[in-house]
Amino acid sequence: MDVNLSFDVLGGKANCGKPLGPALISYGIDINEVVTKINKLTKSYEDLMVKINIIVDPSTREYKISIPKPKATELIKEYAKASSNNKKEKTITRNNLIKIASLIVEKPSDLYNKIKELEGTCKSMHIKVV
Repeated sequence: MDVNLSFDVLGGKANCGKPLGPALISYGIDINEVVTKINKLTKSYEDLMVKINIIVDPSTREYKISIPKPKATELIKEYAKASSNNKKEKTITRNNLIKIASLIVEKPSDLYNKIKELEGTCKSMHIKVV
């Protein structure tokens, strides 16, 4: 019977310590190998918290790593910063919106429309695009 494990890791910077190491050691899996694969898979999400799912088969010690695409609102919150002149007003740069859109879209042709959609999302979240 497979075991589903879910973790939040910093993109591209997972390590063998908590929470991965202690959770995986009991299944006899090579933790260094898992961490290396996770870091390769999450490299594009560098410095962002990423949810990862690991499905482990304890009898064979085989595992599968999956990374669900993060929600746009979560990425916007990660990139939004407090404005220097008004601490309550949050801002996000257009370059960060482009980066978020490129993480979400599957086809490059959809990039422009996704950026426009993200601008609308920022507006509804009261985050100013600069």
